[in-house]
Amino acid sequence: MTACSFEVSDPSSTVLPEDERVIEEGDRYLGEIISLKGNFLDIPDSIEEERDAVEVQIVSYDVEADDLTSHTIMTDEEAYLSFAKETDKHRDLWYLFSDLIPSENREMVKEFLIFTDGRDDVLGYVEPLDNSDEWVLAIDYEDTVNEKDFYYTLVHEYGHLLTLKDDQIDQEDLADEDAVEEAFMACDYYFAFNGCSRQNSYMNAFFETFWADYYDEWLDQDVEWDEEAQVAFFEKYPNHFSTDYAATHPEEDIAEAWTHFIFSTKPTGETTADQKIAFFYQFSELVELRKNILLKLSDSLKEQ
Repeated sequence: MTACSFEVSDPSSTVLPEDERVIEEGDRYLGEIISLKGNFLDIPDSIEEERDAVEVQIVSYDVEADDLTSHTIMTDEEAYLSFAKETDKHRDLWYLFSDLIPSENREMVKEFLIFTDGRDDVLGYVEPLDNSDEWVLAIDYEDTVNEKDFYYTLVHEYGHLLTLKDDQIDQEDLADEDAVEEAFMACDYYFAFNGCSRQNSYMNAFFETFWADYYDEWLDQDVEWDEEAQVAFFEKYPNHFSTDYAATHPEEDIAEAWTHFIFSTKPTGETTADQKIAFFYQFSELVELRKNILLKLSDSLKEQ
């Protein structure tokens, strides 16, 4: 996929006529999914009281194309060793993701990590390896029981891969606080956790459209790290976010809006939260990707 270009004044109204057929196809597959499993957006609120959750890494696989190759058991704790050896189950979990996202859209995933921190808390995450060309997808195997929550997590995490990969972000060497400060000051666009976003990136377009007016307030209130500030920020702007978790960070906001873009029809409302979901419809490649994800998920659920 090539980097996007944009010139947007009203994302909610920006849909090319040739995309309408693709949108309708996606909506049809979404209807099939809902009839089979219900609404995938019916999930619990995300901001919760912190608990003492400790991540235990179980097993890590190298990824080549659609397959898992060599693996490394990451723990010697007796409680996890039996699961660490169940390679068929690990592959089944990988295929839930690889069957969902077309192969050409997940070429950046080079490692698949299975971990746990117990039920709930962190369901999954992605992070770059040595650079943003290659990423690890990590999932908590104890949180794969609730099918809708798990697919929601996979789509959300793919939203991060989509918006933070190498054609979207100029990767920086952020080895220490001084390097981060220097890179931040030199960045003319949105500064992501892994570097400066490109001018024509999805992340920068989203930020300039929706976050520029209150980003300084979000920073001043330390919303990213302060749970009370997260709640207060969400309650101050309740119509701006698809979920309360979206208010915790611009990068979580775009991932949550992306997930709602996949699992709902095009919004007809005029709230900022609706406009954030509609934002993705201006990109033909993302309209096509939405259709393909929903098609693959519908086919997968029918086969169960």
